[in-house]
Amino acid sequence: MFPSFPRRLSLLLLCLILAFPAGSPASRFALPQTGIAAVDTPAPAHKGRAAAVTRVTAAGLFDYPVIQNGDSAPSAADTVGQYAAAARRGSIGLLAHNHSAGRSFFVFSIGDLITLTFDDGSTQSYEVTAIHIYQATDPDDFSQPFLDDRGKELKAKEVFNREYSPGTLTFQTCIAKDGHSSWGLLFIRAEPVK
Repeated sequence: MFPSFPRRLSLLLLCLILAFPAGSPASRFALPQTGIAAVDTPAPAHKGRAAAVTRVTAAGLFDYPVIQNGDSAPSAADTVGQYAAAARRGSIGLLAHNHSAGRSFFVFSIGDLITLTFDDGSTQSYEVTAIHIYQATDPDDFSQPFLDDRGKELKAKEVFNREYSPGTLTFQTCIAKDGHSSWGLLFIRAEPVK
């Protein structure tokens, strides 16, 4: 009446292969899209994590509230989201759409100072140490490779690992160019000021 165990296992494997074919979005890592096409996803619970960022201030440049928005940029204007995947790596990632708060990320220069305020009331200052640009090989799919400033192709996970180092602060937004709101990505990296 019931199929034999090996047959049931084969059917289970077939169902999994059909549900998650090789190269499907569920089996690949993708960076958040912070262009116009991006969509909010709910923030996960932050169990066991250090204090969450509630405000980011760059003296003379901007002052924005920060919300916990999971792995996507918030849709609210002039609001920045804390990137949950970066937090799990020990980095502080701040995301914003390039048509909203992310437009302010383009004014950063090396040496600019940033102050983060956390939900426990503490603050920490950071200094901008690097600015990186990557071109998307497919502006509609951020799980595809990116090109660095030397034209070297990097997988999305490699870009993530480069830009979200433990102990650092990283801003991310999309670059709009050539008719694409998500032509590429801008990363601003900052180190803690002791």
